[in-house]
Amino acid sequence: MATLLDWNAVSHKVKSYIGESPYCTAPNRAFTYVALEYLLSLSPEEIEDAITDGPNDRGIDAVYVDDRDGRNVIHLFQFKHVNSFVQAKKNFPSTEVDKLLSFCADLLNQNSGMKDTCNPILWTKVQEIWSALRNPTPSFEVHFCANMMALVETQKQRVMSALAGYRSFNVNHHTLDSLVRLFIEKKQPKIEAQLRVVDKNYFERTDGNIRGLIVT
Repeated sequence: MATLLDWNAVSHKVKSYIGESPYCTAPNRAFTYVALEYLLSLSPEEIEDAITDGPNDRGIDAVYVDDRDGRNVIHLFQFKHVNSFVQAKKNFPSTEVDKLLSFCADLLNQNSGMKDTCNPILWTKVQEIWSALRNPTPSFEVHFCANMMALVETQKQRVMSALAGYRSFNVNHHTLDSLVRLFIEKKQPKIEAQLRVVDKNYFERTDGNIRGLIVT
């Protein structure tokens, strides 16, 4: 079970990202950003492109279609961020389960009416998913991610039972406890430096979560 030490570790990590990008304007937004970076090793551009959170997001806060190294994995995220250790002792809200299941049902029935029920960013991602489903061996990874406890066991089983009929679905529960372990395992120090480049013979390259400047 997570402790106050775990809470402080995650809180400090989240706060260190506030202001690091245009998206990270508040702790809940920075939490989403940090989680995507550490869970999927995404670049800043990929993270901001993945986020679908907002009005009419159908309970889907981020979508990432992973085609790296020949993969065809569709990641669907629900995020919850709380502001105190007392709240962190609560379970992930069960009310979010129905939203996700409704979205998946419409998605896999290729319901054309989704355009009217999704925000523009999510609708773009829906079309991207439909395109990915035309490729070989697609699979889904569903993520319930929060700085609190996981769904209660009965709701975990309900999600698994509802998605079992679709096959190719795996459900992940990321909690305050597991996120602390993830941050420790993938500890990445921030390094700041300046380079002086002569002329304009340089270009930028992004590969996974690595972003670099190549100078010729």
